[in-house]
Order: sequence, then C-alpha cells, then structure tokens
Amino acid sequence: MHNYYRALHNSPPLKCDPELPTSAHRWIDQQAADGKMYNSEWTDKFTESISWKGWGWEGMWKMEGAIPGAVRGWYSEIKNSNYNYKTGKASSTVGHFQAVVWKGETKLGCGLAIKPNDGAYVTAHYAPPSHTSMDREKLTPQNVKPRKRQATACKIPSRERVDCFGDSATEAQMAPSVTPAICFDKGCCYDDMYMSEPDTWFYMPPGRTWCFKKKEAGSS
Repeated sequence: MHNYYRALHNSPPLKCDPELPTSAHRWIDQQAADGKMYNSEWTDKFTESISWKGWGWEGMWKMEGAIPGAVRGWYSEIKNSNYNYKTGKASSTVGHFQAVVWKGETKLGCGLAIKPNDGAYVTAHYAPPSHTSMDREKLTPQNVKPRKRQATACKIPSRERVDCFGDSATEAQMAPSVTPAICFDKGCCYDDMYMSEPDTWFYMPPGRTWCFKKKEAGSS
C-alpha cells in the first residue's frame, strides 16, 4: 500500500528493513499493553506513524486488512486538505500523509498488534527520518510531489462504478483486503480515495468499490 501511494507521487518504492520492524513492533506491543495509542519518544533514527482502529472496524482483525487500513488512513489526510505542493502547507494535519510518500525515505518497518475487544494497533517506522531536518519545511516541496492524475478510463464516479469481481468476489477481492496489485492483475481500475468526491470516504459503504469498472449502460 505504501508503494502504491508513493508511485502516485513519483516517489521511489520503500524496501523492508531488517531493524525497523523490531522497533515498530516493540512500540506497538507497548501501546497495546497500555490500551492506548501514543507516539514513542523523539528519535533521529526513524520517523513514526501510528494508527488504532477500534474493534468492529471491518477487516481490522486480520493483518491483510489492518495494515493496509492504517496506511489508507494515513494517506487519506490529503483529502479535503487543500494541500499546496509548492509550499507543503495545508488547511489540516497532513504529517502522516507526508510520511507515507516522502521521497527521501528508503526503508520501512511495520508493527501490528490485534487486541480482541480493543482494536488493531499499527506502527510504521521510516528511514532515513523525514522529521529531523531543521530545513524540513524547505525540503517538503521536493520530497512530496503532486499526485498523478487518474487515467481517463478510470475517472469513473462512484455512482457509475461496478465491482470488478462482482458477486463472485472472495474475501481477498473485497474491501478492505483488496490491494492495487490484485485489482490490476484483473485489468481493472483501483481508487480508494475518491479525491473528486469530498463527502465519500474509503471506510463508508458508498465508498467501498475500490476495484472497479464502469457500469454498463442500462444496468441498474
């Protein structure tokens, strides 16, 4: 999920790091033990993003749903934020979004703790860290590039989308577990942010058709 979003902003793919998952998992275990989401102490070793989705949030009880769900949540900060790529400024908090697509990052490690009757805790550690430079504000425009425009064939509003897999979809082919790779292998369009529809979000029932094709004329 990270690398899908990064590609939309012309950032190189992240590679899994042998050390970062250890620090991320150590911290996620601490959060789960305490029963609350909070950041670890400041460090110059990595940038940290954290997430918690409550028990009952669809897909959060499995790794295949919990981690992509956290990344979608972080990236979704860009939506309705009036993000200015020339200045790196926005009308709302976008730090998690920036961490997901920051061009200068090269390594990633994630930690996951699923706590029954509580929720799914996810932590991501990125390196080299994007938050430690005194010139971060100046560096932001060159590290967070404009989002690519959606392919014309995939500019389909939610009301005109039909699920690519239809009624035969397996659990892995439906939200929240379906990934861009699964969708593209089918030769379909993928979009979980509905950037042109301000009131439609990936976690809402009307916004769950992420792997789609255009509804045929005359079909209901």
